Amino acid sequence: GQGWAPGAATIDLYQERWGEIPPGVLSTTVPGVVSALLTMLARYGTMSFSRAADSAVAFAHNGFPAYQLFCRALASPERLANLRKYPESARVYLPDGNPPEQGVIFTQRDLGRTLSSMVRAEQEALSQGSTREAAIDAARNLYYRGDVAGRMVAALKGLGGLYTLEDFAEYESPQEEPISSTYRGYQIFTNQTWTQGITLLQALNILEGYDLASLGHNSPEAIHLQVEALKLAFADRERYVGDPSFVKVPLEGLLSKEYAALRRSLLNPNLAQAEYPPGDPRGMRAVAEGHRARGSAAAVGTAAGDQDGTTHLAAVDGQGNMVSATPSSFAGLAQGMILGDTGILINCRGCYFWLDPDNPNALAPHKRPRTTPCTFIVLKEGRPFMTLGTPG
Repeated sequence: GQGWAPGAATIDLYQERWGEIPPGVLSTTVPGVVSALLTMLARYGTMSFSRAADSAVAFAHNGFPAYQLFCRALASPERLANLRKYPESARVYLPDGNPPEQGVIFTQRDLGRTLSSMVRAEQEALSQGSTREAAIDAARNLYYRGDVAGRMVAALKGLGGLYTLEDFAEYESPQEEPISSTYRGYQIFTNQTWTQGITLLQALNILEGYDLASLGHNSPEAIHLQVEALKLAFADRERYVGDPSFVKVPLEGLLSKEYAALRRSLLNPNLAQAEYPPGDPRGMRAVAEGHRARGSAAAVGTAAGDQDGTTHLAAVDGQGNMVSATPSSFAGLAQGMILGDTGILINCRGCYFWLDPDNPNALAPHKRPRTTPCTFIVLKEGRPFMTLGTPG
């Protein structure tokens, strides 16, 4: 579900023109969540798009009572300043020039029209004899290849973005095999390495060498081990993890129990480290040879606030099918760019890229940034046991 960078987005261009990945339209990616949801619905669902989207269409057209978190997020001085920079955003989010008050009905009629047009595309395909799956694809094509895509691209260009219609038309949600590891009899599956789900798997492999239960839930000793294990895993993330379509991530080594034992040997149960070096999962060494510390990745100023961020959703049906989803409009409200009259709020996930060509998360055309949200499905003895998700 993570979209990719525009085809024109190169490190050389960003270094030459801006010297960084600036906030705003230049840190956006193609919106991928619609593609992911429609792919899931077509391949694994039973409903039509119109039925699945019925409530969303109604809430957009008819509105919903503005709730406390939403009102508080819009009323933030920084968000207000950003929203007011963009007339289309201000028209939607600041009716009468001000953020909605709690309890007032908030509508998104442009978004409702966009969703309704996708419903009509599906219904027209069905009327011509298309299968449920093909009709859902007709709704998707309107969004990524048709009128909606054209209007989004025009709006992005108007904001100074680098997009072409091909950036949208060529985007697909890949059917990727999840990665997995085991922990004390459980098998944990997570997304491929365009997320940092692998970080939790590595941390669990390291922690498996300790009897955490004997230390007590949330005891200082247990928390210390968890934090240090995460630091070790994050050091490897920075060295090895990125979009698997661009980066050959040494998964077998990173997720092996042998490598976890080597990394565990660096952990002092009584002493916190400011940082750890990456290891060498290919050569099976606890510390990579010739490691030099890098600076931290730059984040977009006020984008990563805690008031308009990520939601985790989990669903299980009577047949045991499980969905673990973490939709995130990352910095959407903080930067506030509604795309023309589509009603669609663009994400700013591209700020996670690096402009260092040696980093696995380096910016490249049609590359997905390594995102922080990650989702998990847990099995026990081969059967569904639980879902797990995290916004960070």
